Amino acid sequence: MNAKLLISGLLAFALCWVVGCAEKQRHEIKPEALGGIEREQQVDELMAANKELEQGHLEKARELFEAFKVKHEFSPFYQKAQLGQARALEQMGLWSEAAGLFKNMVESTRTTQPEIAGEALYQSSYCYEALGDEARVLASLNDALRMGEALRPEVRWAEIPARMAASYNRMGRLTEAKKSLAEAESGIQKIRSTMGEKLGNKELSRIYLQMGSLSTNQLSFESFQSALETLKVVQTFALRSIEFNDPVYSTKALEGLKINYRDLYLQVQQVPFNSTLDVGAAKREQTERKTKMSAGLLMAIQLLRQSAMPANTSVQASDSNPLSAQLVDYLKDLEDKLVGFLNSRGTINELTPEALKIKSIKKNITIKSEPVFLNERK
Repeated sequence: MNAKLLISGLLAFALCWVVGCAEKQRHEIKPEALGGIEREQQVDELMAANKELEQGHLEKARELFEAFKVKHEFSPFYQKAQLGQARALEQMGLWSEAAGLFKNMVESTRTTQPEIAGEALYQSSYCYEALGDEARVLASLNDALRMGEALRPEVRWAEIPARMAASYNRMGRLTEAKKSLAEAESGIQKIRSTMGEKLGNKELSRIYLQMGSLSTNQLSFESFQSALETLKVVQTFALRSIEFNDPVYSTKALEGLKINYRDLYLQVQQVPFNSTLDVGAAKREQTERKTKMSAGLLMAIQLLRQSAMPANTSVQASDSNPLSAQLVDYLKDLEDKLVGFLNSRGTINELTPEALKIKSIKKNITIKSEPVFLNERK
């Protein structure tokens, strides 16, 4: 029996040694070591997989990246395929599995392929946000920034600062949130002034999408206000993506914003009933909470409307951009429901000050709000 255990142990050790050697060999291979035709073939395979990922064909993309890894186990592009596979899993909602892949990539590539490690750290922040692990969101973003020049300029200057602003805001660290937001705004202006012609509208739409992404996967009654305030911080970035009218990235930005507002509205509808109070008191408390939440959501809609570029402030002006028109229609419908609830409240004196302001919308009174972006304050 002991002999069998010894043999099993030796076999396991040998297998680990072989796999370890394979990993080492994989990292040491350089792209230039491949023949021209073989290299071109692998690049084409990765491009095909990335195209499926971009188009939102997530299962197909995952399969293609996995097939690449099996077929080209020692390819210098192996980690790029791994990165694509992890991104597909993240977008499929398999956040824990994707986070595990990202973590393995960071450990394998930090010194040999820092650009992959930096990207993996950055992308893992989306997984941790969806999982509600705020400490890891911020840690992964800070770790990514430490990769410095290995990061793509748009990630370093604009995308990470925007995501850090959202993270700080959720954590209640508002001073740091404002600082990061200012850095994000400055960064995207720097990108547009120095790289705009190279990037084009499609790539700018993608950058703004990343900057304005917000997960409401872990939304609850307790986290409603934090999520709402964070949406106010990043929603203008998503709006800018929509205004580029890109069929891929602008559409994703639109769907993301609609999901954010839908989830927040559902929380308004599902305010819990306090069973420790008598029925009358519990109903009053529930209604008051719904009133405050409805007013806050309406204020967010008003802020977003004020942030729109002049050509996209009405349905008529949005005819050339159907995505902007869809957003206007969606928010108008949501606004009507919220205002309808406020109007049904009964005694107006019971409304909060915020609700009183929102109620005045019916009288065509414009609500003045503090602009989100520094350049808009000017």
